[in-house]
Amino acid sequence: MKWGVYGAIFVMLSAFTYAACQYNATETYIAGEREILTGPDGKEVLPLTTVFNSTQNDGYKEDVQVINPNPFAIKAVLSSVVEVRDDPRCDAEPALKVIDIEVGPNGMTKIPVRRTTGSIFCKAFRFTEPFNLTIKQDSNIKLELVDIEETRIVCSGKDDGASCELAGECGGGFCIRNVCTTSENCYNNNCDCAADELQCLQKSCVKREAIPIGQAPTCGMDHECVSNYVDSMTGLCAPIPSAMTEGGIVEKFAQQIVHKDNRPWLLLVLLLAIIAIAVTFRMQRR
Repeated sequence: MKWGVYGAIFVMLSAFTYAACQYNATETYIAGEREILTGPDGKEVLPLTTVFNSTQNDGYKEDVQVINPNPFAIKAVLSSVVEVRDDPRCDAEPALKVIDIEVGPNGMTKIPVRRTTGSIFCKAFRFTEPFNLTIKQDSNIKLELVDIEETRIVCSGKDDGASCELAGECGGGFCIRNVCTTSENCYNNNCDCAADELQCLQKSCVKREAIPIGQAPTCGMDHECVSNYVDSMTGLCAPIPSAMTEGGIVEKFAQQIVHKDNRPWLLLVLLLAIIAIAVTFRMQRR
């Protein structure tokens, strides 16, 4: 009883664990062994069946029909309890009746059972159900042990977002930056890059300001280059052109304003422009 309770608790806990998995699969396992009888064809012997008929005409007469669904003959032992007809003057103790029988291939054997009269008071014996049939082993019928196969639900892989080392660990089939996901992109398109790194195409992280001038950045981003600039013509890291530097842009802007007008209020505009450009470049370099 105790082991039955423990087993039930284990099954319930296992079912809860498997239900919590994002990726499940059905697994077949060997739960134990059982004995079976096999016939000459190597297949399991089908059980014999019985039909009990009872009539009352000039005493009790009962027939037991034993049916064999197998394509070969079977020898068996039929057993049943017989008891004296209920009467206070009769011995009513039950006794076991055993009969050896043989049933042909796909056949039926009818066993008539006539009851003898013990006395005028004790009318007859009679069979009582159920009938037990035991198939005999012989050269055609053999006892064998076979595996008992059962199925259970198991986790087929780690959930998305779980830590991993190999793609085979993940139910989604991908392990990107040691996190399970369902594609070649980082989980939820977030590669969780460090402060000194840049996220590259939602697939990886690259170092910030690490590619020297003259080499191609991994993801084509300006901030991969030590110069924070990629030449659009060559695709390589390159120095920032003078026309795009803070000094170059400010100088060109100042020349245009001074050339048009020398009024004092333009100096204020120039100062604000310098401040705005400086702030913009500082933010881009971060």
